[in-house]
Amino acid sequence: MDRVGELVIAQARLSQMAAGSSDTNLKSIAEELERLSSGLRDTTMGIRMVPIGTLFGRFRRLVHDLSHDLGKHVEFVTTGEDTELDKTVIERLADPLVHLIRNAVDHGLESPETRARAGKPVCCTVRLSAVHTGAEVAISVSDDGGGPQHRTHPRQGRGTGA
Repeated sequence: MDRVGELVIAQARLSQMAAGSSDTNLKSIAEELERLSSGLRDTTMGIRMVPIGTLFGRFRRLVHDLSHDLGKHVEFVTTGEDTELDKTVIERLADPLVHLIRNAVDHGLESPETRARAGKPVCCTVRLSAVHTGAEVAISVSDDGGGPQHRTHPRQGRGTGA
């Protein structure tokens, strides 16, 4: 990838020189090199793009194991697996998505008993989706739970009296 970038820069310099020259052979070579380097750049970028489904697939086991450990029935639903991203971006998304999915199953989803009392289906759903929005890709994690069930306690701090 770095070498292709260097080639494109060198090609641009040659094209600049050819534009200021009256040598038709130099202009012809510069145009040919521009066409070739452009094709090589596009091909290289295409190779780096991979479907996000390769990342999404890693989380099925995580959700399965978490739901088993926590005694929750969880259906894991993914959409947009064919959405393509650069490999390095996908690698950088892995850890944050693990954190979000763990939080959804651990804290966002209620126990089967709590869901039943609330009239909800016992089986919970965690959704992971990717969609192109213009030139960007939006990735979302959602669940059908009620969120954390915490009791609030009055704060007992050591205030300054202010």
